[in-house]
Amino acid sequence: MSTMPAHGRWVDFAGTRRLLTWYQQLRALGIQGVCVDAMTDGWQQDYHRAGEAGLARMVFQGYYAPLWADVAQARPRAEQIVPALEAVGYQGTVWLDCEAMDGLSDQQAIDWINAWAETVEAALGKGTSGIYVGAGVPLTGTQLYQDLIVTHYWRSASQVPAVATRGYQGVQHLPLETDLAGYAVDLDDWGPDLLGAFAQAMPGVAVPAAVPADGTAQVAQLAQRLAAVEATLARVRRAWTG
Repeated sequence: MSTMPAHGRWVDFAGTRRLLTWYQQLRALGIQGVCVDAMTDGWQQDYHRAGEAGLARMVFQGYYAPLWADVAQARPRAEQIVPALEAVGYQGTVWLDCEAMDGLSDQQAIDWINAWAETVEAALGKGTSGIYVGAGVPLTGTQLYQDLIVTHYWRSASQVPAVATRGYQGVQHLPLETDLAGYAVDLDDWGPDLLGAFAQAMPGVAVPAAVPADGTAQVAQLAQRLAAVEATLARVRRAWTG
């Protein structure tokens, strides 16, 4: 399945195992897609159900702050998410949640992100890595653009620098944890960056309503059609024998 440009209003959240009907409600509310944390339990179920509701999908890897202190942890972290994405056939942009990097130097942050991105792109393809720029990232807008190998940027609702030259493809909005159809989600808007490039998402694959296993619905429809045909034939006979 090919990817599609991420555009319009989306939601992001951790794995929930919510019912298909919830995702159908999101779509009815005008939501175009979901971005789910692939490091949380049940995310695969959310990923598939969102697709069944016709929603586009992207995934991100939630941060674990203790790992930031050691750049040697970047590649194993990437290697943790890659097989999970391959298992669901994911080919879109993979997001690294970058926040709470307080205490790292700018070079340490650059080395960590690039090592992660190189590992992801070696497995899933060039241009698949992106970062969510959250609070506590010790990089300027120029460093974000010039010193990282990623080409996709997602702006958090926090005060963060504008990415020089390229800008952002996704923008998260306040307030966070907005209630939609009974559950708290974060809202994001997606579109082209300043260079005209989009994040890439997996399209939804809406499944039509199931027909009862015994064919009851189909039988009823055929019976109605047959009755209409018989009524028409009766009118014709009356007209000829009139």
